[in-house]
Amino acid sequence: MLITRRFQASHKSFAHIKYLLESYDNLAIMTILDGSAGLFDLKCDDSMTRELAEVIKGISQEIDLEEL
Repeated sequence: MLITRRFQASHKSFAHIKYLLESYDNLAIMTILDGSAGLFDLKCDDSMTRELAEVIKGISQEIDLEEL
């Protein structure tokens, strides 16, 4: 089952976020909802939610990232 988490960040950071996620063997799928508003979703398997939470915590130390 896929879990979806919604975030907001500067659209300029999208490429960096995607790059970081891909470095974890596609831990999550990033879907941009509204680039100008900085809205995007991350989808991952429910068995990977803990790992995704740790990665998001690390990313948020580099990038201003808000979960909605």
